[in-house]
Amino acid sequence: MKTLLAIDGNSILNRAFYGIRPLTNSQGLYTQAVYGMLNILLHHIEALRPDYTLCAFDRREPTFRHLRYEGYKATRHGMPEELAVQLPYAKQAVEGLGIPICTVVGYEADDILGTAAAFAEQDEELSVYLLTGDRDSFQLIRDRVHVLYVSTGNTTDMTREAFGEKYPGITPETFVDLKALMGDSSDNIPGVPGIGEKTALKLMERFSSLDGIFAGYEDSDLSPSVKKKLAEGRESAYLSRELSAICTTAPIGLTIADCRYTGVKKKEMKELLTHLELHRILQRLELDGEEEASSASAPKGEDAIEVVECEADALTEGLSGMLGLSSDDAGVLLSDGKTVRRCPGLDLPSAIGLLGSASVAVWDSKAL
Repeated sequence: MKTLLAIDGNSILNRAFYGIRPLTNSQGLYTQAVYGMLNILLHHIEALRPDYTLCAFDRREPTFRHLRYEGYKATRHGMPEELAVQLPYAKQAVEGLGIPICTVVGYEADDILGTAAAFAEQDEELSVYLLTGDRDSFQLIRDRVHVLYVSTGNTTDMTREAFGEKYPGITPETFVDLKALMGDSSDNIPGVPGIGEKTALKLMERFSSLDGIFAGYEDSDLSPSVKKKLAEGRESAYLSRELSAICTTAPIGLTIADCRYTGVKKKEMKELLTHLELHRILQRLELDGEEEASSASAPKGEDAIEVVECEADALTEGLSGMLGLSSDDAGVLLSDGKTVRRCPGLDLPSAIGLLGSASVAVWDSKAL
């Protein structure tokens, strides 16, 4: 069985951003969203070993849902600046992993995932895994379409069976009807005013679908209050279902063959991770070999650089140019690449005051 891993880029990036403490590189660029996203993607690539991949991102332009309903997502706040600055790097990281990026004017990332899920209908030997932190994609679950639902600290493989356990009496095909009833405040989808999730679930279990509810509620033993809400909210319910339904025929311009996964683009990925200073990812991808090779060929014996101990007031004596600052258990070390001076008993913060106007590079200096 072949596998396609389709990724909701915006959703996963948001999960990573809010799920990890702030990180920056030495230039102050925020990096935690990229770091978290890469860890999530690498985990699932390693676990699934997909034959095909793609990553969907939203665009700035209005979608067909905005044109249908002016209030769609009108209450959404803009992307935090700390996250916005990471978005271009996140896309570079995805491409560096060898994953094609897909965006479509007028459609959302959800719709691209829905269209990717439809590939399973065209190929009986293909299983599709949709990686997202958005429950809306539950409506796409089928026998060979799984939703890998990312939440804080874990990922749940939502199969048809897992969905049935979580939502008894509802199928993935009718999950969109549930949202049509209860609405969605995050997307500003109105639903039926006054009908919350608890009542919506009971209505779905009883009538099976939105059409079934409106065909049978008047002659049922539902309370007058619920009947009144349904009568007044019928138009809103059907509008909400239209807004909530994920499109599975978006013009993504990709075939399954275009999504074949060929692995990490090592040169591009190494340059990006080095710039972002994501050293653990570099090691995980085994892209730090050149540095290790350089270290292994460093001069030894008679050619080794001598370490000279000195007093604090002589720490910079005879050194010039860019200086490398480090420390070990014995004290602070300072070098210009030709000479190394060690000041026993001196710590890094104290050494800073002794450096004057020198230009200094510090290894692993976030704490400092």
